[in-house]
Parts: sequence; structure tokens; C-alpha cells
Amino acid sequence: MSEAGAAAIHKADPAVRRNSLLLVLVCAGLLFGGWHWFQSYLDRLPVETPEQMGTSARLVAAVLDGVLYGCALLLAGLALYWLRQSRIIAAAASYPLPHMRLFHDMKILSGAAKQAQARRSRRLGIVGAAGALLLLCAAALLPSYLTRLHPLLVPGAAPPDAAAASGRTP
Repeated sequence: MSEAGAAAIHKADPAVRRNSLLLVLVCAGLLFGGWHWFQSYLDRLPVETPEQMGTSARLVAAVLDGVLYGCALLLAGLALYWLRQSRIIAAAASYPLPHMRLFHDMKILSGAAKQAQARRSRRLGIVGAAGALLLLCAAALLPSYLTRLHPLLVPGAAPPDAAAASGRTP
């Protein structure tokens, strides 16, 4: 390989590879641990009486709501990162920047290829922000949706009678 071809590649950093693998393993462990905790949490919820069933269902809905808010927050952070990266890429002379520590070897981009990478990062940021907004909406609307779907979950709410549900008047 010629000297010019070797200079056009930004080499990966082995420490970044190790740290990325460690991060993936930690996230997988947290997901597995969270799933295991949630399964044992569900097994311990009291469901003998209708009141206990309603309380348990509200607790599960609250946990689901918290998970949706957490996922929305993480996705919003990732979207902001992508949008910030798109501005950095567009302003730089070449990408990746000389000081960047990469997971894998990458060809150094400039000109139209660099601008295309900036546009891809900007699109990812916009899609990520839209996804975070959808998750926030789902988390905000979940309690009212569950209330409409299962009115017995709301303390003091009377179940609709059959005549009102069918649209007939007595």
C-alpha cells in the first residue's frame, strides 16, 4: 500500500474498543437484571381481591410509564449528540477529526462525502428527536388510556353499565 493510501485512514483506538465492549456488557447486564427484577416484582404483587388487583395494575402501569420516560430521555440525549456531531462535521475540514478516538478504522472524508456524513448525522438526530417525542407522548397518554380501557383501575370510578355502553337509553 502506498504512503498516500495509508494516510487516508484514521486508525481505531484499542482502548475505545475495550471500553465499548465493556459498555455493551454493562448495558446487557442492566437489561437482564431489570427484566429479572420486573419478573420477580410481578410475582410478588398481591392480586387476591379486586382492590389489590387494581392497586397492582396501577403500580405496573407506573413502572411502564417510568420506563417510557427513561427511554425517551436516553433517545433525546442521543438525538442531541447526533445533531451536535452534524454541526461539528459540517464545520470541520475533514472527518473524522484528527483528535477523535474511533471504534474502527475509518477513511478520512472531505468535501462532498463529509457533507453527506453531516446530513446523515442530522437526519439521525431529527429521527431520534421525533422518536423521543413519540415516547414522551406515549408516556404522558398511558395513564388516561389505561383508565379508559380499564375503568376499574381508577379508585372510585364506577364501571359503565351495559345500557350506556351499547348506546341505548333505559
